[in-house]
Amino acid sequence: MRVSAAATVLFLSSCFVSAAALAEQADTSPPTGQSQAVPVQPERTPQQADQARERERQSAEETK
Repeated sequence: MRVSAAATVLFLSSCFVSAAALAEQADTSPPTGQSQAVPVQPERTPQQADQARERERQSAEETK
């Protein structure tokens, strides 16, 4: 009996915590119709991409 009572209390408390988290998340979500700001990586020129690949290749060779 004690085990089932303890399990019930744990279950109900976890439901309460997740319901509270969902309510908080709903309060902080942006209004419908507005898109969220998503960070965008800047465009690379082909030269910058080649330089980055070369640096990564050299770094990989140094770790061997």
